Amino acid sequence: MADTYSKLAQTDLTALSTPIVLVTAGATEQIIVKHIRVVNQSTSNSTAIKMWQTGTTDDDLILPAADIADGGWAEFEGTIILDPTEVLYASKENSTGATTADITITVYGLEMTP
Repeated sequence: MADTYSKLAQTDLTALSTPIVLVTAGATEQIIVKHIRVVNQSTSNSTAIKMWQTGTTDDDLILPAADIADGGWAEFEGTIILDPTEVLYASKENSTGATTADITITVYGLEMTP
């Protein structure tokens, strides 16, 4: 297997309550997510995020709505394994007057291919 540690995704969460795809494992690839950083660029609005693995139903939820204070950030250091074709999703939730691009999310991890 070829292993590559890299930035897997970096994007702004835009539409409120609309999940977006952050990372998708290829058909013959496994991805190990090791670090996620979420930054609230707003200086006047708290915003929450949600994350899912595989789908976007309640059964797939891996992070319920978590508040990110204005001007603040949150970090995840751990392990999330995406098997072939699995997807990591995120959405901006419970916005209190936030602009469309207040939340930036960056995902780092290991891509493993045969």
